Parts: sequence; structure tokens; C-alpha cells
Amino acid sequence: MQSEWFNAELPSVKKGFNLSLFKALNPPWMPTKVVRFDGCSPGDVVRLKLGLWPLQLDWVSQITEEKYDAEAWYFVDEGVVLPFFLKKWRHLHRVESMDGQCRVMTRH
Repeated sequence: MQSEWFNAELPSVKKGFNLSLFKALNPPWMPTKVVRFDGCSPGDVVRLKLGLWPLQLDWVSQITEEKYDAEAWYFVDEGVVLPFFLKKWRHLHRVESMDGQCRVMTRH
């Protein structure tokens, strides 16, 4: 998935990838409780509880890669503990920058 270009500087966009944005982007059809959110740097962990009690599924991802330079920033999260319906999870988040504009791209 790729977004349109928007007016923003890359350092500001990178700083905006925080817990508030993470919560805002959760799908409304899946109740999600954020148990842990360390950030977007290698070694950081995100732990979620999906669903409603008594059926809650664990989701734990770890940030495994990150690169930041003047043209782009990206990080990768990979599933450590996943719900039964997923065997593997690897998600690339990439922000590209050009002439004071940015666009966000994601890939599974």
C-alpha cells in the first residue's frame, strides 16, 4: 500500500510514528488492547490483546530492522507470537521523502 505525497519533513513524520498513531490506525472491527508499545527501533516490542474477553488472542511483534537517511526511513516488524490464523508476519513500513514532501508505504 502506498499513500499520496503530502507536505511534511521526514524527521516530523518519523517522530509521529508513536503510540497515539498506532492506536488510531487499529481497525475498528477488531477490539485491540495495547499491552506494550516500545517504539519503532530494532529490539522494540509491540504486544497486543485482540478480541474480547473471554476470547482474547495474543499478538507480539518485534522491530527487526530500521534504516534512516535523508531520502527515506523504514522499519520492519515481525511476528513473535501470532494468533492461530497467522503462520508468519513480516511488515515493512517505509516513508520516502522528496522536496519537503513524504509518502508512506507498507508491505506485508
